[in-house]
Amino acid sequence: MITMMDDLESIQKAQSAGASDYLIKPIQWSLLMYRLHVMFKQKKMLTERKKIDDKLLHTHKLTAIRQLTGGFAHDFNNILASQLGYTELALNCCDEHADEKLIKYLGEVQKASLRGKILIEYLMTFAMNGMDMTSISEAQKNFSDSIKALVKDIPSHIRFESICNVENEWIGVDFIQFHQILMNLIDNAVEAIENSGAITVKLEKRYRDRSVCTSCLSEFEGEYLILSVTDDGGGIDDNIAQRIFEPFYTTKPVGRGTGHGMSVIHGIVHAAGGHIHATSEVGKGCTMEVFFLLMSSAQQAAV
Repeated sequence: MITMMDDLESIQKAQSAGASDYLIKPIQWSLLMYRLHVMFKQKKMLTERKKIDDKLLHTHKLTAIRQLTGGFAHDFNNILASQLGYTELALNCCDEHADEKLIKYLGEVQKASLRGKILIEYLMTFAMNGMDMTSISEAQKNFSDSIKALVKDIPSHIRFESICNVENEWIGVDFIQFHQILMNLIDNAVEAIENSGAITVKLEKRYRDRSVCTSCLSEFEGEYLILSVTDDGGGIDDNIAQRIFEPFYTTKPVGRGTGHGMSVIHGIVHAAGGHIHATSEVGKGCTMEVFFLLMSSAQQAAV
């Protein structure tokens, strides 16, 4: 606020009205410019501090979730191992005269236990930390093999296109991990399209300017191998963009989603030193980008 009134009451009223600073006329332009410089600097510091605080809070939250998830998965895995073991023993005790219903029921218990074991593996993938340098594979082959396996499950009302612009590039995940990432991203894109729509999957190498990871909130930039899945579905609201990486969190109706797909992607990608970026607008679709570190020739030769 710039004014000729320099009494204490006027200063207090100005501050109460929301004034950031107070200058008395006549204006000293050098002083005004200095005050503005200080204000902008303080604003920038507060903005940076808020970013750091948000990142720390998000990191602590994910760390706590990972620890809880890892402990739960370990204990539940032991229960499932016992359940599978005793079910197999029971099936082995059944001879040709055993009740068919009993054998059928034991078989269903065994299949349910195996599905539970797969879910535990998903949770352990989310909980893991650190880069496994033994998991290195050729990206182009991963992409083409995964697309061949997944394209047959794309509903007929959805137009599907895949584009691969790389060759002889290696990344720090194996085929199964890459396939899990692509499968979950395409599944989510399909779910986002209610009637007719389009999905485009692309693999390319390019430089990415400084960005913020949607999953871990860290800043990153550089040359990456980028896997992107774009759909023209309902999009993702900004308020839930970060929550989609939490285990068991889902926006799908009951019975249509387990909420572990994006947490699996989070675990695999960050264990390989990569990042994730989501660009979305409600009602206009979403693009999920996965950034893989490029492996050096020495790392490729070690495989």
